[in-house]
Amino acid sequence: SQPHAALAALQEALRLNPGYLPALLNLGNLSEDMGDAGAARNAYERVLQLSPANATALARLAGLSKATTIDDAVIGRVKEVLATRNYPPADVAELLFSLGRLYDRCGAYDEAFTTIEAANRHALDAARSALIPYDAAAEAALADALAQAYAAAGTPRDGMADPDPVPVFIVGMFRSGSSLLEK
Repeated sequence: SQPHAALAALQEALRLNPGYLPALLNLGNLSEDMGDAGAARNAYERVLQLSPANATALARLAGLSKATTIDDAVIGRVKEVLATRNYPPADVAELLFSLGRLYDRCGAYDEAFTTIEAANRHALDAARSALIPYDAAAEAALADALAQAYAAAGTPRDGMADPDPVPVFIVGMFRSGSSLLEK
């Protein structure tokens, strides 16, 4: 990990394009990771100046808040945005999770519980919408086609019977299937 190099790269990106939202969000996240909450807040506030409806920036900003009462301004800000904007389920979940944590911090445990429950429902809706329906018949047909292809290929050869085997080096990332390919 090279946080200082990443910080320099993000600062350079923002020098070239001060309104580049992904760099601002990454700068906020990196600043949080480096323990600089003030710089993180500044980055998230800059995102919200450029894109007032940015759910990620508001949720991250809320996560940095030290809400002490249920009437805290940041709680009101998140609630207002949720009430006035139409977000996709993943964004609603992100905002509700941050709101639930704020409620928890200020001791409003009943509100925290119901808010986190709602966040979980929205997160589940978001996950369901991203899934491709399972087609058992298509999977069975694919397995049959693969089995027929291997059967048609005949006896597997390991290269040792070849009089002039050429070495093949298999390089891959972890869990990418390189060991299976080697076999």
